[in-house]
Amino acid sequence: MQAEKLHPDEVNISLNLVQQLLETQFPHWANLPIKLLKAGGTENVLYRLGDTLLVRLPRIDWAVAPLEKDATWLPFVAPYIALQIPKLLAQGLPSEAYPFPWGVYAWLEGQDLFNAPLENEEALALDLVSLIQSLQRIPIPEAPPPARGKPFADDDIGVRENLALLPTQFQPVQLEQIWQKALVAPAWTGVAVWSHGDLHGANLLGQHGRLSAVLDFGALGVGNPIYDYASAWMLLRKPARTTFRAALELDDATWLRSAGVALRFAAFAYPYYVNTNPVLTSIATHSMQEILVDFERGLL
Repeated sequence: MQAEKLHPDEVNISLNLVQQLLETQFPHWANLPIKLLKAGGTENVLYRLGDTLLVRLPRIDWAVAPLEKDATWLPFVAPYIALQIPKLLAQGLPSEAYPFPWGVYAWLEGQDLFNAPLENEEALALDLVSLIQSLQRIPIPEAPPPARGKPFADDDIGVRENLALLPTQFQPVQLEQIWQKALVAPAWTGVAVWSHGDLHGANLLGQHGRLSAVLDFGALGVGNPIYDYASAWMLLRKPARTTFRAALELDDATWLRSAGVALRFAAFAYPYYVNTNPVLTSIATHSMQEILVDFERGLL
């Protein structure tokens, strides 16, 4: 089965290609059944391999760096996180048929929170807080910079242009007002900490009503924590968002700029993926709707 393309210049990835790569490089896994997964990510094509493995193949050249980050940094951060995280078991090499490194990972059980949200959002909010605080307590050696650490001003024009492309149902005029408030809010001046950088429903798994695993550490790095606080709008709704903020004791400026991170994500994701990636389109829609809820109630 051929994976659908999300980007104009990505490579072709098919089940036959994966089978060929396994037979050539990891023949002891080549006889296991392979199934294409419909994932919400934008950088990799995923195949389930047997019952206990996952094959992850970058779609495009700029998606290779996160795989290399997994190999270097996931073993370092894993002991500090109580939840399950990806474990790279083997790194495949480029070939004549496929130009990038690729990986075989341990399969993580659970339902992603985009397709199966947890019923108790208050508990989810506190699980997220615990995860974020665990990340922030990790020691900082020669750590990688965050993948999403650009100043808001660098994306100001792009955000405004994309907001102008949104259907009127998203209230783009009000969203631009929120963006302007986030843009001029006092900058975060705290100590750099570890952050995941992409905590939305497609990157989180749940089991038995609780958060159980965290996926896709491609944005992992040390810097500004507002990229994790943005999950308050990307995943939660109003009552649980209040619990989330109170537990983290976030001041008004940090809260506003965190909403700006969620809005920036939505502004770029919705127009780009509206016809190709329903998962990210839905997450972007939820983010904008929840940001507007807080704006209309005077909370932003």
